[in-house]
Amino acid sequence: MGLILVLSEPFEKALSLVQTIGMPMILANGIGTALFLLIVYNVISDQEKATAIQAQKSLRIADQTIGYLRKGMNTETALAVCNILFRELKPSAVAMTNKTEILAHVGLADDHHQAFSPLQTHITKEVLQNGELVLANEETIHCVRNDCPLGAAVIAPLKLRDETIGTLKLYYPSEKAITNVTVELIAGLSSLLSNQLEIAEADRAFQLAKDAEIKALQAQISPHFLFNSMNIIVSLIRTNPDEARRLLTSLSYFLRQNLEGTTVDKITLEQELSHVKAYLKIEEARFIDKLKVCIDVDPSILHITIPPLTLQPLVENAIKHGIKDMQKNSVVQVRIQDEGDAISILVQDNGTGISKEKLPLLCANQIESETGTGMGLYNVNRRLMMTFGKQAALHIESEDDNGTEISFLIPKLEVAT
Repeated sequence: MGLILVLSEPFEKALSLVQTIGMPMILANGIGTALFLLIVYNVISDQEKATAIQAQKSLRIADQTIGYLRKGMNTETALAVCNILFRELKPSAVAMTNKTEILAHVGLADDHHQAFSPLQTHITKEVLQNGELVLANEETIHCVRNDCPLGAAVIAPLKLRDETIGTLKLYYPSEKAITNVTVELIAGLSSLLSNQLEIAEADRAFQLAKDAEIKALQAQISPHFLFNSMNIIVSLIRTNPDEARRLLTSLSYFLRQNLEGTTVDKITLEQELSHVKAYLKIEEARFIDKLKVCIDVDPSILHITIPPLTLQPLVENAIKHGIKDMQKNSVVQVRIQDEGDAISILVQDNGTGISKEKLPLLCANQIESETGTGMGLYNVNRRLMMTFGKQAALHIESEDDNGTEISFLIPKLEVAT
């Protein structure tokens, strides 16, 4: 309107025109500008909503799939993941493969894309070789069936320690149905699933390391105990051959149980108590009438399983360190009770006790012993916590010249049948 006033002649007519159209044009332009800004705002808002929906969907998929892929990638876990992706993303089909075969396929064409079938498309093999995401159209899919309804696919690699170990494939009716957002989402899901596989591998490695440490702890036995036992047996061969034979049988059983303890994760309470009794027969030959052992256990829980070599080292500790200097009236009590959801185990002696300075160190550090079998309190405590958690840690109560009480709780685990 300013240009009209400047350029138009005669000025009077230009001014009259501006006065006539000025207000309607201002209103129309204002409304038009407002509508334009509103459209821009709505477009940006829709993009933000779409991004939020995709992020929410990704988090939901991650939450649903992690429980499966933490178990590793196999036909069972792959099928579960494919069902989740098919339900959440709604493609024509979803598939997962390893390096050689289809692990799972959900959706269209499941009549010829089946689990345990060898890889059917060359482009999948290229992804496995190159480790990069690709888009496949009808010309590059090269399905073995000419009437296959799958017209396009996004094929993403699944990696473990930078090595491609499989693929994630999402199929669509045509290439036009695949948007940039879809490609980015599938690329993100590929990285997510690969990270979950990394976590599963790390969990397995940690479990193997933990199992190896438990086996190493269970395998420990001091040569001092073996030498002392053999010396006792040798001294009895001439004076009391029957007793020597009985002790040799007990020692043989004891050593066999120690060896078997390195090959199994759990044994029954009954088996552990048999191991303890074999050990006590050897020790009673040394203490003669100075030692009394009382074992109180509910017969109904003898089938409950515990880690092997758990109870015997505690009894040994009570004898070797608790009552070693006592000349008479030495008593060691073993009490195993049913506490409902758990089993309480207590080993108590009336020996010299443990000093307040040494007590905090027993389970926190490994203390070497010249007379023990190497299965110290530290080792037992560590195995219990590694197997059942911190709630199963040893609880020690002791005072100088007033005996020692060691107790712990373990959940009920029945032996597998």
